[in-house]
Amino acid sequence: MNVLKFIGRRPFACVRLVSSLLSACVFALWGTARADAPGEIVVSFLEGSAEAGAGAPAVFKPLAVGDQLIEGEQIKTQAGARLELRFASGTIVRVGENSSLVLTEAPPVGGRFRAKLLFGNFWAHVRKLLVGETFAVETENAVAGVRGTIFRVESSSDAELVRVYEGRVHVESRHAAHASDLEGNHELRIGKDGAHGVSTPFTPESEKKSPFIQWVHERQKDGAGEERDRGNSKEREHKDRERKEREHDHAGTVHKE
Repeated sequence: MNVLKFIGRRPFACVRLVSSLLSACVFALWGTARADAPGEIVVSFLEGSAEAGAGAPAVFKPLAVGDQLIEGEQIKTQAGARLELRFASGTIVRVGENSSLVLTEAPPVGGRFRAKLLFGNFWAHVRKLLVGETFAVETENAVAGVRGTIFRVESSSDAELVRVYEGRVHVESRHAAHASDLEGNHELRIGKDGAHGVSTPFTPESEKKSPFIQWVHERQKDGAGEERDRGNSKEREHKDRERKEREHDHAGTVHKE
């Protein structure tokens, strides 16, 4: 077929054809970028009801497994709910019932994460961070920063709790010049008045009656836990090295030009 004659006879059909092809290409590229986005956060498990929203005032919509969360969104879980989030980096976050948190920093390019726990339970297994990366959870009275660890933050009406299971967490007071480094099997309690406690040890037996922690352990036993994510983290580190090498090679080429 003579393409020029076809265009002359059916200009609108050609416009629709080109538009469709461009849309298909953009969709394919978007899907690839989304799958490879190092900062992607996806709902991997949900029991009960949870919702997320952003804006002022925030417009909340029900969450479902597979939904992607972005920076600036507030997450709420209802009574009896259990929510699990998986990061492209391999990090896992689990949120208990009647909880609310805001993703204050979660760029698509990854490298930084910061959430504010308004109330409820927040548990995380943070895979080992690379140089320059950060992961922090803040409450009304404190900020907990980690490098790669398993920890939990709880905010209730009368106190706040930071509990470390593995690794180390650095806790800083938001209202006074006070900081603590918590080792594994240690906790720190902070009063709602900002009164900073001291690091004290705890035993696993003290959490046996916690429905939230029981669920966390069940998820680990079900194979949804951290052994698989250690492998994912190694793969991710390998991809990060390859990406940095490509960026370095590209910068060298541009410099030569």
